[in-house]
Amino acid sequence: MEVISEKPVLPHEVKNHLETISKKYELSYVEDKTIKYFKNVPLIQLKDAEELLESLKSLNYPELSLSILIKIVEFLPENIDDLRVVLYGLSLDKDKANKILELVKKYK
Repeated sequence: MEVISEKPVLPHEVKNHLETISKKYELSYVEDKTIKYFKNVPLIQLKDAEELLESLKSLNYPELSLSILIKIVEFLPENIDDLRVVLYGLSLDKDKANKILELVKKYK
């Protein structure tokens, strides 16, 4: 199997895609574990997740890639320490971090 392209997506999209696939085919071990994970982890509504992602994108922080922004939407960090876990290895000044946390707080 050859990977043609990669694109970060919201967890909701992965969950929906796997649920659709599971109706027609048997899921692989990894797919099955992934769907079970998403069923046990509280996710905000898809509409809210999309809005939050767009709000985070509008901050225009070049050091934060789309995949990092999606991780923020997935994990909804509550404080600076939680955000540091999501950013893993990226440094972000306190003002930028606080703006991100303010946005996240609106969707919790």
